[in-house]
Amino acid sequence: KEETKAQYLSCPGLAISTVLMENVGLYIENFSGTSYTADENDTLMRFGKVFQQTYTRFLDLQKAEALTRETQVELSLERIRSQAAAMKHPSDLLDVVVSMRTEFTSLGHEAGYFWHMRWLPEKYQKAMTSGDGTRIATVMELPRRIHGEIKVLADWEKSDEPFVIFPMDVEATLDYVHKMGEWGDFERIDPNMPTEEDVRQMGGITYVMARTSLGEIGYSLVGYVERVPQPELDIFIRFAKAFNLAHKRFEDLKKSERQTRETQIELALEKVRSRTMAMQKSEELPEAANNLFLQVQDLGIPAWSAGYCIWTDDKKGSTACMSSEGVVQKPFVLPNVGVGYNFQEPLKKFMSIIMIK
Repeated sequence: KEETKAQYLSCPGLAISTVLMENVGLYIENFSGTSYTADENDTLMRFGKVFQQTYTRFLDLQKAEALTRETQVELSLERIRSQAAAMKHPSDLLDVVVSMRTEFTSLGHEAGYFWHMRWLPEKYQKAMTSGDGTRIATVMELPRRIHGEIKVLADWEKSDEPFVIFPMDVEATLDYVHKMGEWGDFERIDPNMPTEEDVRQMGGITYVMARTSLGEIGYSLVGYVERVPQPELDIFIRFAKAFNLAHKRFEDLKKSERQTRETQIELALEKVRSRTMAMQKSEELPEAANNLFLQVQDLGIPAWSAGYCIWTDDKKGSTACMSSEGVVQKPFVLPNVGVGYNFQEPLKKFMSIIMIK
């Protein structure tokens, strides 16, 4: 701007009066080179004091807004912690994921899909909300290579960094979605997943992920987004820490379920042992088979029949004492080889479990 520069240099001079207060500075200037009078400087001083009061008020309001914001964030986190502590079943973890998205977006943050993913040695277990966040729409298992082959994600998992931003353009997004569909083992599939046309209209998808004690939580943004405001990331990291409580509760509930199941199995085995030991005659074996069937049924194992098979002396067949749907059958001889089954080869190999389809 040579014209502006020439105009300034052609001025007779420059006169400036400045008021410096604790937090602010005000100044006036002219290009005539005429100094300001004492009265003018006094007036400027009075304006400076007023603006100092204004700025003090600004700081007070800013502090109040920050306190209000912190209260909102902490209330959201506390609701998540409370829900996690109240979990009764491992599956309740999915409800916590839905609530986390609701809380996160209620704080004014954008989020499309929201998920948690557990990192296991050989695979990932991922549960993801629907696009509107109202429910868990997709539950799947993914091989580790889906992230292991993406350097930014592989490096992040090996690091201690609390978060990572992974922007994908259209082609990268389509490749990722294709691999997820091809490599994933789906328990639940979202019928409203983005189509290729949707991805192209969005211009790609960005994943924002934060580390948890057992893996990650994450959310998606529309388009290729390289930067996310730091305050948003800081809050998201706090959400990840709150989710750790839900993950711990999940593990405790799974352990409790395993212990309960083991107790149920041991009790069923004890009933089978007791009935077998109480046998007075060999003819009672079919009744013991019926007890076996009832115990298997009580464990929730789908079974049409259950019982005992005793090898014949020549090992070419067995005497079957079975119970079908709780009805004791008359013992019968079952050949080792029949239509749809062959016990002969497993018998030679002393296999303890034989599966017939």
